[in-house]
Amino acid sequence: MSSKNSKSSTKPSAHTKDAAQVVGPGIPPSVLSVLAKSLLLMGGISVANIACQLSLHPLYGSIPTSTHFDNIMLASALFSTFIPSFSEAGHLSGIAALLALAPVTAFRIGSSTARYGDPLWGPVLTHLALTAPIDTLGVSLIRKWAIQLVSDSPNIAFKSGLRLAIFFALKTVENILWKRLPIGGRVDSSNLFYGSSALFAIGALASIVLSSVPAAGTKGVKRHAQGKAGILSIVGLLAPIILGLFTSTQPPYSHPEYPYLTANGTINVLARTQGVTGTIVIAEDVKMSLRYMRCDHSLLGGRWVIKAPTGDSLSESIYATFVLQDAVRLVKRSKVPKGEPERALTIGLGVGIGAAAFTERSIQTTIVEIDPAVYTYAREFFDLPEPHAVYLEDARGWVRERAGVIPESERFDYVVHDCFSGGSVPMHMFASEFWSDLKGVIKPDGVVAVNFAGVLVSDASRSILATLLRSFAQCRIFHDGDVDSGEELKPSGFINIIIFCTPSADSFEFRASDESDYLGSYMRQILLSSLPRREIDIKMIRGDESPADEKWILSDTHNPLEEWQRASAMEHWKIMRTVLPAHAWEAY
Repeated sequence: MSSKNSKSSTKPSAHTKDAAQVVGPGIPPSVLSVLAKSLLLMGGISVANIACQLSLHPLYGSIPTSTHFDNIMLASALFSTFIPSFSEAGHLSGIAALLALAPVTAFRIGSSTARYGDPLWGPVLTHLALTAPIDTLGVSLIRKWAIQLVSDSPNIAFKSGLRLAIFFALKTVENILWKRLPIGGRVDSSNLFYGSSALFAIGALASIVLSSVPAAGTKGVKRHAQGKAGILSIVGLLAPIILGLFTSTQPPYSHPEYPYLTANGTINVLARTQGVTGTIVIAEDVKMSLRYMRCDHSLLGGRWVIKAPTGDSLSESIYATFVLQDAVRLVKRSKVPKGEPERALTIGLGVGIGAAAFTERSIQTTIVEIDPAVYTYAREFFDLPEPHAVYLEDARGWVRERAGVIPESERFDYVVHDCFSGGSVPMHMFASEFWSDLKGVIKPDGVVAVNFAGVLVSDASRSILATLLRSFAQCRIFHDGDVDSGEELKPSGFINIIIFCTPSADSFEFRASDESDYLGSYMRQILLSSLPRREIDIKMIRGDESPADEKWILSDTHNPLEEWQRASAMEHWKIMRTVLPAHAWEAY
């Protein structure tokens, strides 16, 4: 072979260079670029989706808000194929503008649809106007990047599969952010909207600037491209800024300093903060003369306000169920050592009706409340006396750490377990593992009062009762409804019940209440004196099934409680709308 032929055979062709760039060692730079941009965009869209849901929690609560959210995400991903092919910067600046306007969009559409009284379709319509455009633009851009990597024209099957793959990837990223980052219920949705809007606007500007850099041999058009990029940059930056400034002057985020009276003069908002569990608001209904604490679209409790020339004072609880919990003290106990102080544990504080009653009776009261804002506001606005001890953390971990460690003489005589909020109860606080740990911090003849609000005869109530009967030796059930009306309890009715349980096998009886039990409260007198008439037969909830049936036992590995409570959460939302008028729920 000649040297000439040898040289020509070793010279790479243009085709060989292109192939080396594509199939060379490692991942091609173009693929890495698309993956990096797609992951960043998915993260931004996921934060926006979380913000969209949080923004509706004060108007609808978490369960109605999330019921069809995934379906809307999926529809948006499928619809993205019909979006015109904008530039990369066009997609990003469009998303930035939508996010800057999102706080007003969520409030105005959400509050308007809520007034029609439908907790199912109200969030759907709001998400279609709020979430769907953002997700559609985002998925459309990711599709565009992915298709550019394919040399041949992709077929319909590839495009359809790509949209589904993007949807599942988005949902995965969103779930990770919900669990890993402290944003759900801890950050105001408006901050997430404005922050993500700014990031998308910056991304749009970066895209414009990078695309305006001329390629080799195109220096003649460099000045024209830079001028065009400058104009687009100004427009892309001004739109989110102008919209953000507009939304910051609109309800619910624009109002006088606290306290302030709503425009119609009926709701006096005393305080608001973003708590661990949601948006916490303290307000007074001027017409009904009651002060309440709400978390998102759920009342945590309240007290009637007595108006007097010498100054307002707080009176009875607005909810009977918090007073009925006080019957935990009426259980006859034969092993109470004389001379030792009684001890009570309150899990879930609310406005502190039960904890205050324990403290007033000189019972050493320990409070475990997951949301510090709830405790702070209960002390500041509802006259909660200082307890013996307070722990602001999740009660599941708190109980687990102390189970079996506390000496029997220092264990609790009474436990009030009240973790209901937003139409549902936290699943992990009703699992058999929790009740097993709880028995390790109460006395052998101690009494636990468990609050549950929902449909009386339902899968949720049956499973909670079955799990309690498996965990404790005895349980009895009472309700807080009107026992003088002559009406029978409706199995399908929404009701508050208290399930009293004890690990003791001794006789489980309640003594008759007397004047010393009432603490000067007319409501407490009515409820406790009529306790025998408030009892519900366990068979009404359990039916003919054995309490040992495993399918009803809740555990950390088998707990469908959240799914079972979806229907009752919708009913709870409707009830809340009758307790307070629409404009009260719109003041936050």
